[in-house]
Amino acid sequence: MEKVDFCQTGEYLSITVDANDRPHISYLDVLNRDLKYAKRNSATGAPGAVSYANGWTGVSWSTETVDSEGDVGGFTSIAVDSEGNPHISYYDSTNDSLKYAKWHGNSWLISAVDSYGKAGWDTSIALDSQDLPHISYRNWTNYDLKYAKWTGASWSTQTVDSEGDVGRFTSIAVDSAGNPHISYYDSTNDDLKYAKRTGDSWSIQVVDSEGDTGYYTSMALDSNGNPHIVYWDSTNDDLKYAEWTGNSWSTETVDSGGFSGSYASISVDSKGNPHAVYSVVPYFYISSRDWDRANGDLKYAQRNSGSAATGAGDSDDGRTGGAWQISTIDSEDDAGKYAAITLDSKSGIHVAYSADEGDCLVLKYVSLKNSPPLLSWPQEPGYVSDGVNPDAGKPNDVFYFRINYYDADNDRPKTGYPKFRVRKDGVEMQGSPFAMTEASASGGASYSAGKTYMYAKLLDNGSYEYSFEAYDANDSFASAGWFSGPSVSTSPPLAQEVDIYPGVFNPDKDEKTSISFNASLPGETTIAVYQVSGKKVAELFSGQSVSGINTAVWNGMDSGGSMVDSGVYLIRIDGPGISYEKKVVVIK
Repeated sequence: MEKVDFCQTGEYLSITVDANDRPHISYLDVLNRDLKYAKRNSATGAPGAVSYANGWTGVSWSTETVDSEGDVGGFTSIAVDSEGNPHISYYDSTNDSLKYAKWHGNSWLISAVDSYGKAGWDTSIALDSQDLPHISYRNWTNYDLKYAKWTGASWSTQTVDSEGDVGRFTSIAVDSAGNPHISYYDSTNDDLKYAKRTGDSWSIQVVDSEGDTGYYTSMALDSNGNPHIVYWDSTNDDLKYAEWTGNSWSTETVDSGGFSGSYASISVDSKGNPHAVYSVVPYFYISSRDWDRANGDLKYAQRNSGSAATGAGDSDDGRTGGAWQISTIDSEDDAGKYAAITLDSKSGIHVAYSADEGDCLVLKYVSLKNSPPLLSWPQEPGYVSDGVNPDAGKPNDVFYFRINYYDADNDRPKTGYPKFRVRKDGVEMQGSPFAMTEASASGGASYSAGKTYMYAKLLDNGSYEYSFEAYDANDSFASAGWFSGPSVSTSPPLAQEVDIYPGVFNPDKDEKTSISFNASLPGETTIAVYQVSGKKVAELFSGQSVSGINTAVWNGMDSGGSMVDSGVYLIRIDGPGISYEKKVVVIK
């Protein structure tokens, strides 16, 4: 987490990224009542850059005042065009007008957009494919939702909705056809509403009318132009989510953990997965400097595709594979005011927010990186040092391939993954790769704990290699392989000829038990001792066995060098052509 600017800055903030995935932030300087702007620099920094951060990463922020004429900078919203120039909409409290600022390479061009009545509250800005700005905002004098567009030569403004007290918490997005979409709160009816302009007319819908709902709306469009909205349900103090399915609105509760959902902000990734940040601060505390100091947390919620949401998400340490995965980003001080989120071209998550450090409001930033999945051997009998069992056999035997999928973010695998690939005599087999299925034994585990996947394959005579691969729901990739095996031959392998003697021994009398076996093939082999419960006690050998006789000895010691207790233990041998287990008894 990085501190972007000094004390008493960071209200009414907004964040976006440019084509180089560099974040830009607009915000209000609370102390001086100015509009400010921050840009993240490269590792070399820049003259005058703010270079302090919590968890310093070698980068810095350059900050500057954009507009200091009067009391300006409330309700800011920022967008960056295709050339990397920031555009900012904001409220001029001195003149009760909507203002707009654009960077022109070496200076800011500032203009008044709408000065009729108290225009410019709750602004939101978006750019179309021609880099022309579109702004939604509220006229406080008439309590109307308004819209402004730069035509290329002048500003065109119009009233979108004037039915009652409407237009609070506006959020705008523009689709690929240049049509603006706006979400907002209807104070008269306590509803979440949505407006879309097609051609010269606006269509307006009520999205959610259950209780008093629709505060802190934030909207983003997916690649198909469908809107996704997060908002606060004031009646139940919950974070809610609405999605246009193509012919109707689907709404659901994301977080019902108490006072959840104020300062909500949403972004949608390239797969249509919504990502949201929000605060747990109840709305009626916001104007107080002593707001909910015990619970001022910044939280993050993500929903992956491929799992229809059916209700509230998991608890904040959850990420347990439910429809919504919820976590706490910052619980230090009073964090989460004015939270804003955006995604970069690699689905990297960028979050800006304000936090009270004592009596000092500061602007903070955090970047959340997706952790790729990991693939590993299941550490089960027959799968300790490889992913196939048995390691050798005869034609038309069935061989079982298993791999463990682990994801630190608890992201489920992408549909159809993990996959298993197999080559016969150097050529990939027809149908490869094969989609694996989850092993029933791992059904209750979370992805962050690891789940095992399997595939059963009948093989004929030949020399084989295999590998595994997986994507998580965010398209992060992992692979394992290629590995030799199994060996399939019409020639029967050598007999295992396993001998463990004595089966009962007393280590206190310096007695040991000896293990020997006749391996049919050389290869990775593990000899280990386990409790009957399955807990590993000691590893006697791990490495390359030889073809023929192999030996090991157990002296009754565990892996830490301590003598084990009296009892029954299991000695397991896993290697090419062998998977063997035998009980031994330790007495004292």
